Formats: sequence, structure tokens, C-alpha cells
Amino acid sequence: MTKPRILFYGAIGDAGSRRRIGGGETGNRKTLDYLRRTGFDTVSVGKPYPRKAGILRAPQYAGGLLAVFLKVFWKLATDRSIGSVHISGFYLHLIYHEYALIALSRLMGKRVVYELRGSGVERGYEHRSLFYRFFFRQAVARSHAVLSQGSRYLPFLRRFTDRNVLHYPNCNELYRMPRENPDETVTEAGEVRLVYFGRIVASKRPDLAIRACHDLCVRGINARLSIVGEGEEGFLQDLKSISASLGDPARVDFLPAVEMAGLIEILARSHFFVFPSAEPREGQSNALTEAMGMGGVPIVSGAGFNREIVGDASLVVAADGQASAYSDIMHRILTAGDWRHLSAKARGRVALLYSEDVALAALRDAHTAF
Repeated sequence: MTKPRILFYGAIGDAGSRRRIGGGETGNRKTLDYLRRTGFDTVSVGKPYPRKAGILRAPQYAGGLLAVFLKVFWKLATDRSIGSVHISGFYLHLIYHEYALIALSRLMGKRVVYELRGSGVERGYEHRSLFYRFFFRQAVARSHAVLSQGSRYLPFLRRFTDRNVLHYPNCNELYRMPRENPDETVTEAGEVRLVYFGRIVASKRPDLAIRACHDLCVRGINARLSIVGEGEEGFLQDLKSISASLGDPARVDFLPAVEMAGLIEILARSHFFVFPSAEPREGQSNALTEAMGMGGVPIVSGAGFNREIVGDASLVVAADGQASAYSDIMHRILTAGDWRHLSAKARGRVALLYSEDVALAALRDAHTAF
């Protein structure tokens, strides 16, 4: 029996936008790939991005969302092979748009899978208006299956529906890859290597990673930090200035974004992944699970789902923690000789909870168990 075609809606990147590809786009592209690997044919409609500045920003964005609604309507009306609609949503200010897509899909006789990405599901519901709460409840209740990046939200979401509510994590298979020296707490050059990679923006606080590396050096640890990724040139210059002001800029390497093969090479010789994010909408970081999958011991803030991802594979710093809090944990791990043990735990957590098998099973259940 031929599986019905799936219309996928979500942030997948836009060639006409200046916005850089982040975790949301990466996760959605993986979902599209997994759906195809599971045997579904897909057609996608990308979420629009604001392009204008100033007073034109809001009307331009609203027009883009309206265009999406009309495009989805047209595809559902003209392509009878589409049986399901997968909406990768960010709720909050977009809940009304996402509910409209859910209602439209149901009206046209399609099955709906509603995926809630990022953190803030429960907090957003508790701190927003009665109007918002009504549409959020309706969006969840009218969907045939609901996927959540955070397992902690499952009991909350099940208050509004008796249908499938599933944990659907970002995932990877890097735990299967070999490390360069899996039992060595320092490299052959005698270095302890730290890494930060991903979007280089102020809300992710890479400046704290630089200062933490410096703190370790002051304490006699031969530490070196690699910052890998893309960011606005002005912010990158600010980070380089911070590094230079600390007296030893050569201990921080700024590297451009690399393909996965290049990233694996960097992670295979790194000991700690430093992720001091203070991003309010931090969700389940792809970078965090990728670093853990390669055996990097995570030294992270409590933003997003970091705490539940890390588990007992490390310690978590308070979201407003200073650089010294990150360096203290790394120094403690190194002096206690705990790095090998925690590295193995990090890889084990990814294999158990964030593997492709886990994600594929949730996605398959969401699209078949109606």
C-alpha cells in the first residue's frame, strides 16, 4: 500500500533571507530526510523570514504568513496525494498562524502532526493571555499527533489531548564515530582542548567560553579553545578583542563553519564542549548532542533543554553564571581524573536517548498511529 504524501511546513532556510541557518532549520531538514527514509513522499512549504527593517518589518512578515496560508491551501486543494500535514511550529506569537494551518488541514480532510520546537511551551502558556491559551489548546487538541522536543513537556501537553503525544528529539549517530585518543585527557601536545561551535551570536555567550579558557590557563591548565561557526563580522571582532585583551590571543582559534566531516575531525580531538547560552528560546541544541556523541564532556548553562540532555554526564551552570563557574567545573573534572568517565557517559546518553533510532520511531508513530 502506498503511503500518503506529507506536506511539511516549517523553517527550512530561505535563499532570499540574510538569516543564517540555525538549529531550527537543521532539525527540520533532518525531519524531511527521516520522513523520506521512512518511505513517505514529501512536499515542503518554508516558513517566511522577516526581511524589512523598521515600520515595514511587521506588515512584510504578516504578508509572508498570509502567503504561506494561501500556498498550503492551494497545494492541499490541487494535490490529492497529500494525506498528512506536518507543522513544525514555534507557537507563542505564531500560534494563531499555526492554528489556522491546522484548522485548514482538518477542514480539507488531512491528518495533522503538530511539532513544537524549542523551549517555552509551558511558560508561554502560563504567562500569556486567555486568548492565546484558547488557541494553543485548540492547536494541540485538533492535531492527530503532537511531537515535543522536550520530554518534560509531555505531561503538560497530554492535559489537552488524548491522542499521541511523543518526545521527538534532535538526534545524531556521532556516538558511533571513533575519537582521536579516547582515553587521553590531554592531546599529544599536552593541551586540553575546548570547543564552541554553532551560530556565533551574543545570546549564546561565546565570550564566556573565551574567558573560561583564560581562567584555566591562569590556573596552570594548558587549555586551548576553538570557536567554530559564522557570525556578524562586528561581533566576531568583539570576541577577538576580548581574547587579545586577556593577554594570550593565540590560545583561541576562530574557525569558519565547516561541513560535518570537518566538524567530526575537530570534535574527535576536543575534551570539553563549552555552551554558555543565555538564549531565551534555546531548545534542544544540535551542537550539544553532537559534541556529546563524540565524547566531549558538556559544560553548559541551564538554558533550554540543556539540563535534561546532559543528565549525569556533567554539571550544569546557572543560566546567569560567570566564566569562572565554567572554568571551575572543568578544573574540578580534570584534577579529579573524571574526564574519561564523563566522556563515556556523554556518548552513552546520546546512544540511548538521542540516536536516529529514537527519533525515527517517534516520527513513524506520529504519522502512522492515527
